[in-house]
Amino acid sequence: MAMAAMSTNRMPDKASDDSEASLLSGKPTSGITLAMLPLRKGGASPMPAMANLVKSLLGAGILSVANAFAKSGLVWGIILYLLVGVGVTGGNLALIAAKHELNKRGRLDVETFSEVGGAVFGPWGSFIVSAQVVFLELAFCAGFVVVILDQLHVEVGLPTALGWRALASIGLAVPLALLANIRWLKDLWLVSVFGLLVYVVGIVGLSVYESGVELSQGTQPPDVTPTASGLVLFVGVAVYANEGINLVLPVETTLSDRSNGYWVTAVGMLSYNTMCAAMGALAFSAGLGECGLITDCFTNATAAAVVRWALVIALLASHPLQLYPASEILERGMGLQGGSPAPADAVVPEGEDPPESWPTFWKRVSLRCFLALVTCLLGSLVPDFPLLADIIGNLVMTLVGFVLPVALYTALFWRTMPWYAWVLGALSVVFGLVTCVFGTIASVEHLIANI
Repeated sequence: MAMAAMSTNRMPDKASDDSEASLLSGKPTSGITLAMLPLRKGGASPMPAMANLVKSLLGAGILSVANAFAKSGLVWGIILYLLVGVGVTGGNLALIAAKHELNKRGRLDVETFSEVGGAVFGPWGSFIVSAQVVFLELAFCAGFVVVILDQLHVEVGLPTALGWRALASIGLAVPLALLANIRWLKDLWLVSVFGLLVYVVGIVGLSVYESGVELSQGTQPPDVTPTASGLVLFVGVAVYANEGINLVLPVETTLSDRSNGYWVTAVGMLSYNTMCAAMGALAFSAGLGECGLITDCFTNATAAAVVRWALVIALLASHPLQLYPASEILERGMGLQGGSPAPADAVVPEGEDPPESWPTFWKRVSLRCFLALVTCLLGSLVPDFPLLADIIGNLVMTLVGFVLPVALYTALFWRTMPWYAWVLGALSVVFGLVTCVFGTIASVEHLIANI
């Protein structure tokens, strides 16, 4: 009965003809709702999906937010962080709207950022978005390694010399390569729950507690004179802290009612960014922004040690989850995707991937091991995590968060966009491009000065 109704109401003939004629007509499809489309349905209700979104956004970036306030000052930091939060949220809402519109125009297969880019701008669009996903995920994984090495330096006295960091990173590459080849690990929810507890209870909780202790003893906020370079460096860290941005569309896909995707994304992202801004501002006011990573400024030795070791375990377990989107894109491009190795004449159950040959299997394993090693070696080259967050946030994430979503949305809706949508889109693009150019210059200068 439901399928009959769906086949009858799914898509008017005229809309189908229009969608086949051109995806870039600039005219939104009218008379069609998401409920009419035979989309793959998730089973998540809004609140679990929102929790999953916040969990995806939490990462190493939050560790440097207090230090970023030391570059901007308290007032400008709060203004810029909330501006970044609103801008990145608006970009993701535009991305969801573009995805829904493509679904209505017959592209029911479009579910990810790279697929939206490919559907709108063709193979080059898919390549550009896929390339930025691979680059960002590798950079985020390298950031995990930087943080792990810093925690090991504090807890066990790991030397900070490049040679020692490189040796330690190679040692880390062994377990990370093994974890990267456990394909079902990406679905292990216990890893995500543990990481969520470490960040919310350990990092945020201990930051708020120690900040309260310092402020109760009369500590005054540091006096910072903001500079142009300091402000753009702050923006880089603030954007980097939204490191789960590539996972917004996959989380939206898990909703049982995808029309809830807009408010789930808006509330989830704005709540997360508000929490980061509040924690960073509070910790900075209490003098905890002097350290590149806030864990280095914790004064309660026992609690700090527990949080640091828990953070190391969480980052080691989360590394393969963060690496998975990049390895999946590269495997798809190299034709290495498939099920587990099996005889060539094996019967494939319906709904499962076809078996892969042993040579293909070993190529895939080698690729994942290589990617794990690359992220470890890259992490060993960066002596201080905020340096990495500055340059990645400004160079790439400003484009991903502020420019690309507006371009995709405008390409689909340009004929019917109201004037205020053009203004907001233009402001987002200008903000993204300006911070990309000047922030990257400031970040590179900062990096060179500190290597």
